[in-house]
Amino acid sequence: MALPLEILARSYASMSDEDLQRLALDIKSLTPEARTALRLDMERRQLPTEALDWAAQPEPLKEESLGAFRLFLRNFGIFFACDVLYIVVIGSILSNVHSIDAGKLGGAMTKAFLNLSLLAAIITSKFFVPKKLKTVWIIGAFAPPCAFMLFLLFK
Repeated sequence: MALPLEILARSYASMSDEDLQRLALDIKSLTPEARTALRLDMERRQLPTEALDWAAQPEPLKEESLGAFRLFLRNFGIFFACDVLYIVVIGSILSNVHSIDAGKLGGAMTKAFLNLSLLAAIITSKFFVPKKLKTVWIIGAFAPPCAFMLFLLFK
């Protein structure tokens, strides 16, 4: 919802010159009405406006350009890759320990990890949409150990 020009003009009039110049550095994020009000106030204060690109368009976010299903598939793929890594690590550890039923534990953990990945992919693509891909990798890396700890608690 765009704010009326008068409200924006009053808001900018209450700002210091430095605040207006800082705001002008991020001109791409402003609505057309906000840009107009900012330009008028800067010209009224005789602040330099010639070097600013008043027609700059905001850059689209990569996550916003992905469809909901593609976002879900991307997140699930990342979480699945992290799960596979943990399953391989745990499998190699279990192959050296002979007192544990590795097949039963490995099967239960694989099922738990995949269910966790499915749930995490749904949550991160519908409800909590991370702005950076790195965040999805961090969630994927920490989710399997947390699931493993829960598995051990409720076993």
